Amino acid sequence: MKRVNSQMDEKRVKIKYRPREQFRSLHSRKQRWSVLVCHRRAGKTVATLNDLIRGAVNERKPEGRYAFIFPQRNQAKDTAWRYLRRYAEPLLAKPPNESELRVDLVNGSMIRLYGADNPDALRGPYLDGVVLDEFADMKPEVWHEVVRPMLADRRGWATFIGMQACRRPTSTVIGSARCSATAISRLRPHCSVETRRAQKNCLRPHSCPRWASQPRSTNGSSIPAKN
Repeated sequence: MKRVNSQMDEKRVKIKYRPREQFRSLHSRKQRWSVLVCHRRAGKTVATLNDLIRGAVNERKPEGRYAFIFPQRNQAKDTAWRYLRRYAEPLLAKPPNESELRVDLVNGSMIRLYGADNPDALRGPYLDGVVLDEFADMKPEVWHEVVRPMLADRRGWATFIGMQACRRPTSTVIGSARCSATAISRLRPHCSVETRRAQKNCLRPHSCPRWASQPRSTNGSSIPAKN
C-alpha cells in the first residue's frame, strides 16, 4: 500500500492485513459497484474496511472522503472502530477522532464510520467511496436520497455487503441505481446451499447487473490490485 505524505513523496507502508482468498477478487476489481453476500464471520467487514483504507490512501483527488455505514451507529463503533484504528494506524496524520469515529490520513483523505439510523448525519458535500454493511436492514431512502447523490460529483464507488441476498431492499435498490457497471462477488465456498439458491434466484441482471468492465473512475483514482 502506498503512503503519500504532505510533500507528495510516496513510500511503501506495510499494513497488517492479509486478505483471505475469497476476498482477493474484491481488492482487484475495477467496477464501480459491488455486492458481497457471505455468512457471518466470513471476514467481510475487515476485508471491505481495508479496501476502503486502500482507496482513501491512494486517492488522487484532493481531500478524499470515504465512509463505512452500518444500520446503527453503535454497531459501527462496536464492530469496526477498533479495526479502522488498527489498520489505518501507519497512515494517520493525527490521532483518531473518537467522538466522530473518524481518521485522517497523511494524504489528506478522511474515513468516517456512520449509522444509517441518523441519515441527516450522513449528509455532506461528496463521497469518493462508501461501504454499506447489512444494507438490507437500512431504509431505502438512505441510498436513494443521501448516499447516491453524494457519490455523483466525483464519481465515487460503493460496496454493499451482508448475509442475505433476497431481502428487500437489497435486490431492488441496487438495480434501481441504473448503473452500467456492477460487480457481484458471491463467495460461493462460504455460502450454504440455501444461500446459493437465493443468489441464483435474486441476483439476476434485471435487479443487479452482472460483472462489467467499466472502471470506477476516469481520473486515475481506482484502486489497483494487490500483488
